[in-house]
Amino acid sequence: MHNSRQKAFEEISKVVPRSKQIFIEQRQTPPQTYSLEFPKSYDTFVTTKKDYEHWKKLVLKRGKFFDTSHDNKNLKEDVKDIKNYEIVYGSSQPASGSNPQEDLKMWSGQKNGNYGIDLDTKSSPLNQNHFKTWEEALKFMYDNFAYLPSESDLVKKWRFPADTVKRLSNYRKSLGK
Repeated sequence: MHNSRQKAFEEISKVVPRSKQIFIEQRQTPPQTYSLEFPKSYDTFVTTKKDYEHWKKLVLKRGKFFDTSHDNKNLKEDVKDIKNYEIVYGSSQPASGSNPQEDLKMWSGQKNGNYGIDLDTKSSPLNQNHFKTWEEALKFMYDNFAYLPSESDLVKKWRFPADTVKRLSNYRKSLGK
């Protein structure tokens, strides 16, 4: 296994137990299509059975994929194939294996990460699409992912405001989640 994939699994395992991960794919950046350029990084993506089952219910209820470019004509058949997943945990690691990154992404919408939150030490999670407030971003995570960072990691590493994390955590507990 390539060092970058191993490091990616280590990063993802900080949130999702390794035994629960279903490896989906690893992409290199830039893509190697007709290029002699060495890859700069590898993006590794996994999902879990629990996330996949939850996603199928969400998509069938909504009547469409999160990814707006996906054709919804064969929706009932398409959701049966895990390759069409849209609840993903990912990590991008340097191809060289040097300077591994603390990098974790939680996305919904496979092709372009339509809705997503990145653990990025240089910017805030709100740099992603569709979230105007910290509460919206955290609620998205709570509503769509089976595995979540700890409350302390949400505050320290992901830089969510502590009061937002506490308020939504208490609310979820009151609902029995």
